[in-house]
Amino acid sequence: MIVKYVKVRSLSQMQFIAKNAKILIYLKKILIFLYAQYAAVKICIAKKTLIKQLAAL
Repeated sequence: MIVKYVKVRSLSQMQFIAKNAKILIYLKKILIFLYAQYAAVKICIAKKTLIKQLAAL
């Protein structure tokens, strides 16, 4: 995790930075969630192909 220190000149600037940070964290959570779903689907497909291969033997 990279933490950047920003010189804040006003309260509105601080609120803007805080809001942007929240959006970034939110996007990160969505990306992690989507990746987890993608991985789960890949595992499912891998298991199905494995079962098919075993059935073919």
